[in-house]
Amino acid sequence: EEELRTSQLALTADSDAAKETLKKDYEEKLAEAKGKQAKALEVVKKMKAAASAKLQSMEEERTAERDQYQKDKSYLESKMKTEHKKITEEVTGKYTNMITDYESKIGVMEKNHKDVISSLQKEREERMSNVVEDQNGKLASLQTQHEARVKGLQSISEQIKKEAKSKLESRD
Repeated sequence: EEELRTSQLALTADSDAAKETLKKDYEEKLAEAKGKQAKALEVVKKMKAAASAKLQSMEEERTAERDQYQKDKSYLESKMKTEHKKITEEVTGKYTNMITDYESKIGVMEKNHKDVISSLQKEREERMSNVVEDQNGKLASLQTQHEARVKGLQSISEQIKKEAKSKLESRD
C-alpha cells in the first residue's frame, strides 16, 4: 500500500510537472502571439500615419490646384472684362464668341478640378478600406491561431489527466 501511495504521488508529481510545462509553453506562445498582435497593430498605426500623411499631401495638392484655379479664373475673368471694354458695339459678334470661349474654358477647368478631387477622395477611401480589411484579416488569423493553440493545449492537458487517472486506476 505504501508503494502504491508512492507511485500515486510520483504520478501526481509527473502530472503536475507536465501541467506546469504545458502552462509555461502556453504562456510563452500567448506572449509571442500578443507580441505579434502588437507588431500588427504598430503596422496598422504606421499605415494609418502614412495614409494620413498622403491625405494631407493630397489635400495640399488640392488646395494648390484650387488656388491656381482661382488665379486662372481671376485672370481669365479680368482679361474678359478688359477685352469687353476694348470691344466696341461694332464687334459684338466677336465679343459674344470670346465670352463663350472663356466660359467654356472655365467650365472645363471646374469639371477637371471636381474630377480630380473626386478621384483623390475615392483613391483614399479605397486605400483606407484595403488597409483596414488587410489588418482585420491578419488579426482574425492571429485570433484563430491562438484559439487553436489553446484548444490543443487543453486537449493535451485532458489527455494527460486521463492517462494519469487510467494509470492510477489500473494500479489500484
